[in-house]
Amino acid sequence: MSIFDFLKKQPTLKRKLKLSKVEDFDFIKNLKDKDLPFLYEDKFTKLIDIVDMVLQIQHELGQSTINKRTKEIGYNVLDSQLAYGYYYGFCDFVITTSKYREGMVELFYLWINVVHRFTKVGNSPKEFVDYFALIQTDFIHDKKSQFYKGCLVGGQDAKDWMSKKSQTIMGLVSLLKTTKKIKDK
Repeated sequence: MSIFDFLKKQPTLKRKLKLSKVEDFDFIKNLKDKDLPFLYEDKFTKLIDIVDMVLQIQHELGQSTINKRTKEIGYNVLDSQLAYGYYYGFCDFVITTSKYREGMVELFYLWINVVHRFTKVGNSPKEFVDYFALIQTDFIHDKKSQFYKGCLVGGQDAKDWMSKKSQTIMGLVSLLKTTKKIKDK
């Protein structure tokens, strides 16, 4: 089976992912940039930049909270399950309202670009494939996890921002203030 045949069979966002296994996402590790034409589309790169800009404003407005919580827990609070869930929820809502709504790979690349810009972790998106597979098969189904809580708030913030209900979104900062114990990713 060629990589293009596999991409045609990639899980779509509409499919119930609980049925997927972590190994089902290994194909992402084998993708080359030439197999991902959306990476070169101006619309996709602008989408990444816009999401980054919106979240950057929140980070700047909430910098004191971010610094305080980072100091309390001893590592970058933006590199936590709560923050990763928030970014995922935000990206998931944004991508499902765009022309890229069907693609799991597109969601992965949007999310990983946002995570990388804020945490500076990882040199290659492929380093996050296993974590992304856990998100799809476990984290977004565990309603008690911090990732899930972050995901809900991120999705709601994206919805409010896109519907213009709110000019500024502060869901992540609010979560960081109210969550007593923040777990590492």
